[in-house]
Amino acid sequence: MPRFDWKNSMQKFIKEQPSKRTVKEIERETDELFVGHMENYAKTCQRIDPSYVKVPRFFDSLALQKDENTIYNCIQKEARSRFLHHKTSEILDKEDLEKLWEEIKKNISPPEDGNERINYDSFLKIAKSLPQKCRHFFSASTFLKFDRDEYGRIDCVSFFHSIVRKVSLFQTRIQISLYDNYGNGYLKHKDLQNFIFELMPTFPNLSDMPSHLADKYLLIATKKFFFFLDPKHHGRIFIKDILTSPILAELYDLRTEKSNEEFLNNWFSLQNAQRIIELYNKLDEDKNGTLSVAEIAKFQWSLTDLFLKRVMEQHCSAESKFEMNFELFVEFILIIENKKNQRSINFIFKCLDVFESGYIDSFVINMFFKEVLKKLMSKDTDADKNLHIEDVKDEIFDMANPKKGKIITLYDLYNCGQGDIILGILIDAKVFFDYDQRELGNTLNIDEDSQFEFVPGVNCDKLPNDKKILESDETNVSIKSKAAEFLLKGSNLGEQSGPAMKNYGKFAEV
Repeated sequence: MPRFDWKNSMQKFIKEQPSKRTVKEIERETDELFVGHMENYAKTCQRIDPSYVKVPRFFDSLALQKDENTIYNCIQKEARSRFLHHKTSEILDKEDLEKLWEEIKKNISPPEDGNERINYDSFLKIAKSLPQKCRHFFSASTFLKFDRDEYGRIDCVSFFHSIVRKVSLFQTRIQISLYDNYGNGYLKHKDLQNFIFELMPTFPNLSDMPSHLADKYLLIATKKFFFFLDPKHHGRIFIKDILTSPILAELYDLRTEKSNEEFLNNWFSLQNAQRIIELYNKLDEDKNGTLSVAEIAKFQWSLTDLFLKRVMEQHCSAESKFEMNFELFVEFILIIENKKNQRSINFIFKCLDVFESGYIDSFVINMFFKEVLKKLMSKDTDADKNLHIEDVKDEIFDMANPKKGKIITLYDLYNCGQGDIILGILIDAKVFFDYDQRELGNTLNIDEDSQFEFVPGVNCDKLPNDKKILESDETNVSIKSKAAEFLLKGSNLGEQSGPAMKNYGKFAEV
C-alpha cells in the first residue's frame, strides 16, 4: 500500500480552502479546546481513582520514559529548545554593550572632579535611551547595590563591569542548559561529559588532544565537578551550583594562553591529565589495568598500609579482586588533596569504621595510629620515644569534642571543624608529624619517597551545617563499642568472632 503524503495534501487543502478566521480567533479556539481536554482528563482521573479529587496527579512514570522517542518527550524538547532560543535573543551582544557604554559616558553626572560617576537621575535617563532588553539592568535595587559618594553617584566602570559579568553568566547558563534535555535543572555524568567534550575544541590547550586520551580526560574533568558539587553521591549536579562554583572558572581558564608549567596547576589541562594517566600506568607494575595495595602504596609513602587496605575493602568490588581502577584512583587523588571536603571525610571515615558501628573509638584510634608510628620509625627509629598514644588520643578527642562520651561520629567530625586534621593524623604520617611539630616549625620531607606531586586544586573549606545529615546514623550509636567490650573481658583479640576483629585485632595489640 503506497504511503499517503499528508504534508502535500494538507498544504493543497489550505491553499484551496483558505481559513476565514483571524489568527487570534484560531488561537482562542485552540486554548478553549486545550482547556476542555484538560477538564475531561481530570474527570477521567477522578473516575479511575477517587483520591485524585483531593490529591492531584503530580507524576506519571510512563510519561517519562526518557529512553523512548515518545510524543511527550519530543514536545518537551521542542518547547525547551524554543524557550532557550527566546532567552538567547534577550542577551546583550557586543553592539548593545558598546552602545550602553557610550550612553553612560555621555551622561556623566556633575561635578566634574575627574571621576566617571552617574547619579540616579542620569541612571534613569540612560535606561530610557536604551532598547527594552537593556532596561532590566537599570532598576532602583541595582543602583543601591553600589557604593555612592557624597553626591549620590556610583562608579560608571564598576556598574558597566557588573553588566558584562551578568551577560557572561547568562550566556553560560543558557549554554549549559542546552545539555539538560528535560529541563530538570541539573546535569548527570553523561550530560556534563557532553558539555565538556563540545567545549574542548574551543580551548587551545585541549584542541590537539590525542583521541585515545579523550575518554580518560573526560572522566578526570567530570570527577572534579562531582567530587565538590555532589558530596552525597546523588549522581547529578545542579546547574546553579556549577555557575557559582570556582571549578567552572578553572575550566574556562583554559581559554588563555599559558606556559606548560602554569597549565600543570590547572586540573583540567591536558598536561595534568597526562600526568595522572602516566602515573597510573607507572604504578600498575603488573599491567593488569588495576592497582593493588602494594602498587598504590608507592603513590605516597606517608599513607599507612592499613588505611590503603581498608580503601580497597570498602570502595573496590570483589569482582575486581579488591583492586583500584582508574576512576577510583582519580577520586583518591582528590580525596588526599582535599581532606576538608565533605566527600573526603565520608570516604576516610568509612575506611576507619572497621566495625561498621557508625563511630570510631579509642580502640580504632590505637589501631590506626600504631601504623602511623611504624611509618615514622622507618624514618627515625627513636620516633616513638617521645610519643604516647594516650596523649594522642586525648588530643584527638579534645579536637573532636564528641557529644557521646569517648566515641567520635561522622557528625562530630563535621561539627568540630577539624575533621580533616583528625583523619589525617590517623592515616598519614606526614600530617601527624607536621601537626605535632607545628610549634617548632618542623615538617616531614617525603619528596624522595613519592612518585607524584599533588596538583593544587579548588579546596572546599565549607563544611555542612545540616544537622539532619546523620540523624539515622547517630541513632544507632552506643556508648560502649564492641572493641571495648572485648578488651574489658580480657579476651584474646585474635580469637574473637566477627570478620573485622579477626582481620584487624592484631593491629590493636598494645
